[in-house]
Amino acid sequence: AFVVSNWEGDDSWLRKDRCTGSCSGKAVQTISNISITTGAGKPVKPSYKPEDYTFGDHCATSHDDMCGSVDCPSVAHCRWSWPNGKSFDDPNAACRCDVVSHGYYYH
Repeated sequence: AFVVSNWEGDDSWLRKDRCTGSCSGKAVQTISNISITTGAGKPVKPSYKPEDYTFGDHCATSHDDMCGSVDCPSVAHCRWSWPNGKSFDDPNAACRCDVVSHGYYYH
C-alpha cells in the first residue's frame, strides 16, 4: 500500500487541480504508471569474522579480495589482513573488510 498526503501548503501536485479552495471531493486518488523493481538478492553469511584477523594498511579498492564478497563500505575499511598470531605474509593473508555484519546480508 502507498499513502501520499500533504498537510500544509500547495497540494495541487496531489489533487491535480480537481478542486479549488476547500476540496470536499473524493478522498481517494488514483495513481498509475508506477513501476516497482525488486532485487533478486539472496542471504549470504560472511565467510570470516574480523576479530580473527590482524589488519594492516588499506587495500587499493573496496572490493579487493574478500572485501567484495561482503560489500565493504569503503576502501578505508578494506585492509590487508592475516590470521591473528601469524605474519603479514602468511599464505592466508588477503584484503578483508574490517567491519562485517555477523548476521546475514543481501548480495
